[in-house]
Amino acid sequence: MYQPDRFRFFPHVSSISSNARPVHSSGSSLASVAPLEAILFDIDGTLCDSDPLHFYAFRDMLQEIGFNGGTPITEEFFIKNISGKHNEELREILLPDWEIQRSRKFLEDKEALFRRLASEQLQPMKGLQKLCKWIEDCGLRRAAVTNAPRSNAELLISMLGLSDFFESLVLASECDRVKPFPDPLSKSPPRTRHFSSPCFCVRGLCFRDKGRDGCRDASGGVGYKEP
Repeated sequence: MYQPDRFRFFPHVSSISSNARPVHSSGSSLASVAPLEAILFDIDGTLCDSDPLHFYAFRDMLQEIGFNGGTPITEEFFIKNISGKHNEELREILLPDWEIQRSRKFLEDKEALFRRLASEQLQPMKGLQKLCKWIEDCGLRRAAVTNAPRSNAELLISMLGLSDFFESLVLASECDRVKPFPDPLSKSPPRTRHFSSPCFCVRGLCFRDKGRDGCRDASGGVGYKEP
């Protein structure tokens, strides 16, 4: 089982207490944004701290194929070159000399290993259930938006008990361009409903607790957008 406190390079989100409030660039609270209809959540690194599991899967499988001369990748390498990227991009970064089908199969196998690890070890971010209840109590609509494969996204959402929380799951692979391009956030695939009013995009939880500041903002933080 992975031990999160062993990872010097993976930032940790602070707990959400009764005194915690979301923060964004203007410094005012989420409640001050109007009109606000929906919250769009990233999944990996936002709903759950899944990066260590992705790191383990990539480290072991890349070592097996002799990547980097058989030397295991480091946490720094993972964060700089792998974390948050779509598999088609990773195929070109990690396996540029492989045939397309072979490299895609490798990444499919990596995702299968990740799902096995996640099914045993995944934990929600601290305070996630409290935040979700607050969003429901506010009557806000919500969708999950991710670069992850559907099988990963659906597994994580189910394991976190959020299958009924999200109205829609937006996959970057079903859009013209994947994140960090805005397409998954500004367009909805045919099977999802479009949010026409202003939304908040949560892409790496960022909270301020009374008495100290603690921030995780690996991929843009909490952002306000108008589709």
